[in-house]
Amino acid sequence: MASDRARRNWRRALWVTAAFPPLAAVLFAARGAWKGWEEVHPPRLPVTSLPGRPELEGFRDVSFRAADGVALRGWWRPGAGDAAVVFAHGWGANREQMLSQALPLAARGFGVLVFDLRGHGESGGRASGGDREQSDVAAATDFVAGEPGVKWVGAVGFSLGGAAVGLAAAADRRLRAIAVEGATPSLDDELEVEYRAGGPAMVRSVRAVMRLFGVYPRRVRLIDRIGSLAPRPVLLVYGERDWLTEPEEAERIRAAAGPSATLWVVPGAGHGDFETVVPGELARRLVSFFEAARASDRRQRGD
Repeated sequence: MASDRARRNWRRALWVTAAFPPLAAVLFAARGAWKGWEEVHPPRLPVTSLPGRPELEGFRDVSFRAADGVALRGWWRPGAGDAAVVFAHGWGANREQMLSQALPLAARGFGVLVFDLRGHGESGGRASGGDREQSDVAAATDFVAGEPGVKWVGAVGFSLGGAAVGLAAAADRRLRAIAVEGATPSLDDELEVEYRAGGPAMVRSVRAVMRLFGVYPRRVRLIDRIGSLAPRPVLLVYGERDWLTEPEEAERIRAAAGPSATLWVVPGAGHGDFETVVPGELARRLVSFFEAARASDRRQRGD
């Protein structure tokens, strides 16, 4: 009921501002300020506890800290071999979002770590659009690489997590294979697409409020850094109908990543609904991708 009332009030406001353009600019700027605050304070989706969940048998609660001291929490399941994969979720979600991708890899003997990015789930800190989240991925990599028997680490990230994984991997050669799903070319591009319906005043207001919290969108540019991942294998996954990153932009990211990158545009999928559109196919491709990458490294190193 409250949400219906809010929508009616918003429609009335739009009608009034259409008649009075100066008022429209003020209204959209105010709306942008709220959205800018929301970008760095996403809703915290509660994490379901481990006990009583048979699909999570073998996982344990873990915690570690990012370089700036932010406490991060997650679930770790050791693998049967020496390879492990880190998973980073999207904005407004938590570690559980990545379980459907992590569990098939765990079943194939990979160690898997699913964790909450800063400002999400049970982790501390504030979200930053991928800027400081890349240090979260670095801390997760430190944790996994320090586990007994782990010699090889890969990473998967969706949207916000995809940007964080890509940026972290650009600076960390320990990440030997990287899967990026639905990440935008840059945070600036993302904000432009998400808020352009409100006009320039709204977009500027969103950016200004984010800067007040120390988040500078122009610093978060996956498109500029993804080429640093080569010659490591990179899997890019985007929806054909992704409203944030259209197929042409996904192809631009693939081109920037170089010849070691493969792009899968999921037919009929939007932003992140890959498994709804093609059930099980994303997990199958991830298993194949990481197994092939690990086998290639073994051959090159003579393991």
